[in-house]
Parts: sequence; structure tokens; C-alpha cells
Amino acid sequence: MTRLVLYTALAFFLLTILGPLLRLVGIESASVDIGAILVLHRALGERRVPYSKEQGWRFLPSGLEGDAVALALILGYLTDLLGGLSGVHGLGLAALYLIARALSRQVSLVGAVSQCLLSFAAAVAVAVIGLFARWATGGHVGAGIAAVLLGQAVLTAAAAPLLLRLLRWIDTKLSRESTERGTLRIGDMT
Repeated sequence: MTRLVLYTALAFFLLTILGPLLRLVGIESASVDIGAILVLHRALGERRVPYSKEQGWRFLPSGLEGDAVALALILGYLTDLLGGLSGVHGLGLAALYLIARALSRQVSLVGAVSQCLLSFAAAVAVAVIGLFARWATGGHVGAGIAAVLLGQAVLTAAAAPLLLRLLRWIDTKLSRESTERGTLRIGDMT
């Protein structure tokens, strides 16, 4: 639950800051798909779980969790709300989470190149789902929209390594805090 609230607050902060920063640089129509990167991290990320002092840490893939799907829907809603879109981003991010969880044994977010490529593919997948939903409801889908979404995928790929590093740092801090709270030390009993 803490992770859900923290990721939502981080996404809200980044979504409100990145839009004006990109406009200052001269990028008006495209933005970084923060939700796609966060959902990818949640779906493909591995958590470090201690299981004994002698053996150190082991890696366990995070399972299909309800809070991760809720995170995808909340991030999609925030993206639509702050971007002024019609509400299809939540659907796209939830579908991205389910697809990424299904592929989690075959792909990994290790290394900057794989992070960029997977984030690019995730942003394109969310954009295609959004374009399909717009087309299905009778909205206009043109080449201009596709070009903007491709630019957004490139920006997302460029920002992915830095944001994924921040998310891994947050996960490490949260896992250390939870393991320290859960252990009872001999000195604490007196």
C-alpha cells in the first residue's frame, strides 16, 4: 500500500513538472509517458527479499498484485486528467501491465539499452491501444497524431533509465524499512 501511494505521488509530481519543462525546451505536443515506465517497473521489476543472514538476498519476481493493476488505472487517470485526454490511458496502462506480466519471464529491465527499448515498446503499445480506442469510438486518427505519439515514445525511452534507477532506489529503501520493522532484535527485548 505504501508503494502504491508513493508511486502515485511521484507520478503526479513528475506529470505536473515535466509538461512545463518540456514546453520551456520547445517540445509542445509530446511528453514522457511516466505511467508506462512506472507500470513496466512494477510488472517486470524484481524485488530483493532477504531469506537468511548467511545467504544474503535473493530475487523474487513480483507476482500479479491488485495494487499494481490499481496503480496502472490510477496513473492512467492522472495522465488523462492532466493531459486533457478522453480517458483511454488507464485502459492502455492496465493492458500494458497484464502483457508485461505475461512476458516477465522472457524480458528483463537490466541495462540501459533494454530499459530504453522496452520503454519505447511500452509507450508505443499504450499509444496503439489509445489510438484504437479513439478510432473505435469514432474519433479522428490521423498521421499527425501518430507522429506525436512516436515522439512521445522516443522521449519515454530517453527518460526511462533515469526514472527506473530512481524507482529501484525507492524500492530498496522501502524493502530495507519493511525488513527492519519486521525483525525483533535481542537488544530490543530488554
